[in-house]
Amino acid sequence: MKIPETIQIAGLTYDIKKIAPDSVELCSGNANGLHSFQNCCIFLNKEMNEQQMRLSLIHELTHAVNDALNVSFTSIEIDERYVESFSRIWYQILEQL
Repeated sequence: MKIPETIQIAGLTYDIKKIAPDSVELCSGNANGLHSFQNCCIFLNKEMNEQQMRLSLIHELTHAVNDALNVSFTSIEIDERYVESFSRIWYQILEQL
């Protein structure tokens, strides 16, 4: 799986940017990735290896899909444990294709 420069999710085009790990977008080094629904952007730590980067991308895409489904704002609570578990399962599936 390659890391694309853009990806479409529910009609929105997200830019995918590889940035420095200590950037403000990555919470000054406290995150490996971050997605912004408002800006349609996914930020990834450019110093991760390819496997870590792909896993972080899937993690952020899981957040983006949940936002597109409005799941994050309903009675279903989405927390980091769910997103991490869900994205690791998808990562394993996608790596086999």
